[in-house]
Amino acid sequence: VTILVDVEGGKDLVPVTIWDAHKMTIFEVAKYISSKVQRAKTGKDERHAKSTQSADFIPSFVVQAAMFTFTYLVAHVGLNLSFLGLKNDTFGHVVLTNVGMMGYTSAFAPLCPPLQQIALICTGAIEKRAIVDKVDGETIKVANMMTAVGTGDHRYGDAAIMRPFFLTMRAFIEDPENFDEKKYKDVPHYSELKDQ
Repeated sequence: VTILVDVEGGKDLVPVTIWDAHKMTIFEVAKYISSKVQRAKTGKDERHAKSTQSADFIPSFVVQAAMFTFTYLVAHVGLNLSFLGLKNDTFGHVVLTNVGMMGYTSAFAPLCPPLQQIALICTGAIEKRAIVDKVDGETIKVANMMTAVGTGDHRYGDAAIMRPFFLTMRAFIEDPENFDEKKYKDVPHYSELKDQ
């Protein structure tokens, strides 16, 4: 999972990526992300600085084409372009961004080709909303709620692949204490099914 960290009020977005988060506790994830976010916000993420330094003097239309090409070569072909600050672990399969800091409650984040992500999740501002109590189904109470809008990139798969991910994520977010990952079966890749 990659989290895009806002630097200096939107001057830049620095990717903070965590691999194998599903093998960590929520506290380990929070600790790891917190340290990486602090480095990004204070300008100490050397890899990001290296990968974006040319954007200061090369025209944007050239940078866009170059970034798309280089990130494609790194993510899909497996080339090592670490001398440009690009490695195949720069971006996760899912990118998380937030528009809540701008006061928006929801938004569709655009797919960004250089990220080479399967899905993008955009979270909004937390707001108080009326909800029906799950226990009795009748009591209305006020709760802090946040909208998360998910976008899947069809170049990587269709709804059969993305639906299990989004259902699993939603179930975990809605009720982490009772979440049972065995209820959510992953969809096999078509290459695994063609021999059956």
